[in-house]
Amino acid sequence: MRQPFRRRAAVPVILAALVALAGCAGPAGSTPTPRPSLSALCADPIVVTCGIDEVSASLTVGAGASPDDVRGLLRRVHAAATADGDTGEVTLTQRAPDAMKPDPDMSAPRLWSLTAYPGDLVDAEAHLSEMLAVAAMPGTFGIASGTWPHVDVADIDRFGAAFHAVSALPLFANGGSYRLAAVDKRLRIEHTPAWVTPAFVDEVIDIAVGHPRAEVLLEAPRGGAEPPALYISHLTADEAAAVAQRLNAFAAPVPDGAAGVRIPYTLGTLGSDGVAYTNGDVGGVS
Repeated sequence: MRQPFRRRAAVPVILAALVALAGCAGPAGSTPTPRPSLSALCADPIVVTCGIDEVSASLTVGAGASPDDVRGLLRRVHAAATADGDTGEVTLTQRAPDAMKPDPDMSAPRLWSLTAYPGDLVDAEAHLSEMLAVAAMPGTFGIASGTWPHVDVADIDRFGAAFHAVSALPLFANGGSYRLAAVDKRLRIEHTPAWVTPAFVDEVIDIAVGHPRAEVLLEAPRGGAEPPALYISHLTADEAAAVAQRLNAFAAPVPDGAAGVRIPYTLGTLGSDGVAYTNGDVGGVS
């Protein structure tokens, strides 16, 4: 006597389930749009390493990836992170060619790195375009930005040309850090166009070229908020005297808008009595 009742009761339940499924399917003939996934992007052909955890994610693309391929990946990464909502910060990096390695035993350095998410996609794409413009300059890699952009230069013989090319680009228009990618990192220039002329930067580079054992640093305190200072170490006494004379004679280290600003220098010499220092101002009286 109960069997007919069970059959009649099952009919409305099945019908209700079918109605619910039909409501989820959308209009006839439509295809549901798959939700992008950061983990799926780890399998993208241009991605060589990928790391995702609860608070951040990082994807690295190979050195051979084209700018268009990288731009496409950035859009997919941003869409996936936006859809997820709880991804945290997502970093996108491209490897530099092996030829850029300062030492054969070192791992491949980065060509550039940027934050792909959070933030607006338009801003991320503009930022990527700025970095790709820098990366297109011969001998440059290690490009990063923030409050103070940075670039490594592979060869000291290219340093001057790289400085002039990169400093003319939007990313470095207000200054930035340029570092020789030698193992000893013996040359670093923190360029502040408000305080120093390109001609003075050329002079500093030329001093570094002429003194391969010296360590040369043009340091801009507080990210360029204050005038820079020049430090050169590992000079002999004769070299220090010659460099001091050269710096004292340099007539225009600062642009017209910074007239009266002092650019101090400190030259370090290691002798039998220990380290001795020579101090002065660029363009000062010898």
